Amino acid sequence: MDDLGEALAHKEKIHVQFKDVEVKGMVDTFGERSVGDLVALLSSTGELILSVVNGNAAERLHAKIGDPFEAKNHAN
Repeated sequence: MDDLGEALAHKEKIHVQFKDVEVKGMVDTFGERSVGDLVALLSSTGELILSVVNGNAAERLHAKIGDPFEAKNHAN
């Protein structure tokens, strides 16, 4: 997340790409979205994660540990 630097102050402009799925904007808490929504947020240890609110992102995305994903700042 160091690469995103000051962009974290504008999380709504960060897009996270995993395979053919793009999550537009990050949230601070799961409560900002509805049950079943795919969200991007920082874990308690500062790592970027994709999650499903009250669900299982690994199952939904057919993801496994080590799969690459990318976060970009779409400020412009």
